[in-house]
Amino acid sequence: LMLLEQAAAIPSFEARAQRRRGQVLAARGDYAGALPALRKALELEPGDEPLREYLQSVERLARLFERR
Repeated sequence: LMLLEQAAAIPSFEARAQRRRGQVLAARGDYAGALPALRKALELEPGDEPLREYLQSVERLARLFERR
């Protein structure tokens, strides 16, 4: 994750690094932690529909696990 954070500081890699960071956090079960990175990636690439759908899925999981 640290390397992804460093890559996100490079403008040409920022969107991909944010997306990957969010995916890693979600894969670890940290859905709430994944959301800021995924939202930033979508902000940088607003036309990325698969990313938008993935973000929506992670948002649903975050809400589901928040209730527990």
